[in-house]
Amino acid sequence: MAHFGLSMLILVAAAALAWRARGEREAAVFNPDRQAVWAVRSLFPLATLVIFAGTAATAAGPHSGGATGQQIKRLMFDGANTLNWTVHAHGAIAFAFGIAAVLVWVGSNVARPTPRCAAR
Repeated sequence: MAHFGLSMLILVAAAALAWRARGEREAAVFNPDRQAVWAVRSLFPLATLVIFAGTAATAAGPHSGGATGQQIKRLMFDGANTLNWTVHAHGAIAFAFGIAAVLVWVGSNVARPTPRCAAR
C-alpha cells in the first residue's frame, strides 16, 4: 500500500511539473474558466481516498500477493470483517466520487454559454 501510494504521489507531482513546464507561451492561449478549474481540483482529495481505499481492500483480501500456500500477513483491523468493511468503504467512496465528478461536469457545462452561429 505504501509503495503504491508513494508511486501515485510521484506520478501526480510529475504531471504537475510537466504541466507547469509548458510555460507562459501556452498558458496565454489556454484561458480556462477559473471556477471549473477549482471544481475539478476539488475532486482530487476524494480521488485520493478512492485509490487508498482500493489498496486497503486489496491488502485485506486474498489477492494481496504471495505464492500458493505462503502465509501472508493481511490487513486485519476489524477481524474477519476487515475485507467486507474495506470493500464496502471503497465502494461508497467511489460512488461519492462518481457523483461529485458528474456534478462538476454538469455544472461546468451549464455555467458555460453555448456558442451560437452568427451567420444564418
